[in-house]
Amino acid sequence: MKQILLRADDLGYSEAVNYGLAKGCLGLPVSIGLMMNMPAVEHGYSLIKDKGYCLGIHTNISVGSPVCEPEEVPSLVEADGTFHSSKSFRSAKAELVTLEDVEKETEAQIKKFISMTGREPEYLDVHAVFSMNFLKGVMNVAQKYGIPCSTLPIGKETMPVGNKEVKLHINGSNEKSLYDIIDSLCDTDCMILVFHPGYVDKTIMETSSVNIQRVYDTDLMQSEVFHSFKGVELITYRDLKG
Repeated sequence: MKQILLRADDLGYSEAVNYGLAKGCLGLPVSIGLMMNMPAVEHGYSLIKDKGYCLGIHTNISVGSPVCEPEEVPSLVEADGTFHSSKSFRSAKAELVTLEDVEKETEAQIKKFISMTGREPEYLDVHAVFSMNFLKGVMNVAQKYGIPCSTLPIGKETMPVGNKEVKLHINGSNEKSLYDIIDSLCDTDCMILVFHPGYVDKTIMETSSVNIQRVYDTDLMQSEVFHSFKGVELITYRDLKG
């Protein structure tokens, strides 16, 4: 049977995102990624903590400040102690960050997650930027904790996540494109569909290239489309644990 994993990223980015994400995910088996370094993460968690969702960490090193003290992860931060922006990553001609600093910050985000929720995250994924040290560092820490990790497929169509080879679809979707994706899958395929449900505020408009799309994702996730798929099993990262 075809399998679809619905993922909602960015819980904690801002209170507006939190409210839209909490609404968009209602009634769906969604895996929700928390941004542990962002000031609104506890607010976001309070909105969804009793809903039984699969919760992971949307590992972030490109917006806000680190969970670690900036001097502990010097390669990750600017002079003011905030993370390098995604624009800085895109324009860099060499690696901006060290593997050691990525692993240290990723583990600090996990420890904060455990402190806040009382349990380990059920998966790790990555936010916004392409950096081989970032991707490798997050995968290394996920392996240490024995939890599924999805970064980015590099040089091929699929990537291993837990016990499966999965495909990844990140770009914004509409109802028609979702049916096209389903139709394109083979019977044994597993696809992670990434959404960014949320509302929009000043923080999002000033710091995120994904802004108005969040409102559309919120509405799409509350439509009937996901309940009308035929021959499709909706899963979470819990089903991918090796």
